[in-house]
Amino acid sequence: MKNSLPDDIDFLKNIIAEQDLKIKSKDSKIKSQNVEINILREQISFFKTLKFGPRSEKVAQDQLLLFNEL
Repeated sequence: MKNSLPDDIDFLKNIIAEQDLKIKSKDSKIKSQNVEINILREQISFFKTLKFGPRSEKVAQDQLLLFNEL
């Protein structure tokens, strides 16, 4: 099996540098997406708490008097 890579060291270094840039670019994009996902998860959690979390029920004084009438 013949090696398909060139023998020119400078050319090979350029190939490696290009691949390194592509990897760093993809890593950066993945990190950015992970940050966005975490923000969205926090928002979902917040809205779930608003919708399903405990609420402080406010009772008017008039309603409390109803229980005192016997």
